[in-house]
Amino acid sequence: MAGANANGNGTSSKGELYMREAKFPEDFEGVLECATKAFNTDPCFMYFGNVQELGPNGLLKPENEKGLRAFMSFIIRTCIDMKTIFTVIADPNSKAVNGGERIAAAIYWVPANQRIALYQLRRLTMGGLFDLLRNWGLGCVDKITTQYLDKCHHAFQVAFKKRELKRSVDDTWYLNLAVTDPEYQGRGLMSRLVREHYRLYPEDIITIEATTPKVRDQYAHLGFEILQDEFMLGGGKIGRDGLPKKGEEATGTPVYPMIKWPASWDQVTPK
Repeated sequence: MAGANANGNGTSSKGELYMREAKFPEDFEGVLECATKAFNTDPCFMYFGNVQELGPNGLLKPENEKGLRAFMSFIIRTCIDMKTIFTVIADPNSKAVNGGERIAAAIYWVPANQRIALYQLRRLTMGGLFDLLRNWGLGCVDKITTQYLDKCHHAFQVAFKKRELKRSVDDTWYLNLAVTDPEYQGRGLMSRLVREHYRLYPEDIITIEATTPKVRDQYAHLGFEILQDEFMLGGGKIGRDGLPKKGEEATGTPVYPMIKWPASWDQVTPK
């Protein structure tokens, strides 16, 4: 996939940010670096990692950032196993930690019917499961699966039933993650990546979860439907910021399952 500033080789002709498909393993560190920075203080991910407090700079402490990095590495590796299409916006004028092009933004598109089940331990192990568990502990498994993914999946099933769709929720594109390096935010990079996918696959269904109101509103602006089955993750344990709270402050943090229906369905009202 090439952006407006790319030439036929998928490289920038003017030294500008440009869109292309990620190349692995060359771009692994660049995507990982971008994702870790982008989700440094995401409330859901802080809950998964049992973060107790932020550092004096308002960001994760080194030990917590190490855990987040292990999780982001796990996501990338398992996504590669699921034949995910990684589209990135690269900065040819800046370098990643491994010397490759710095990744300003990236989006992970998991194709239909390409999912890894919890019982497929070999695939999960190859993705770095043990490293993740060493950092976040066994408790993260229940948080990520039962408390988060299962509830999102149920919300998608309800939405499919309302539209009388006979297909599986897994028979959709799944937008696993969209990440933008904080230094490149505010330039519309996420919108650019999402709209490129719309151009290529206008009639496909896309499922996502937004983990903050700001991200929810961004996806709603891009045409995603906000489902009524939003829920509070970690209720009774954390606040909306993802950090431990007690009493009335322990509201949990909101999760918003969302769906982008095919372009030709825009005027169709669910029954």
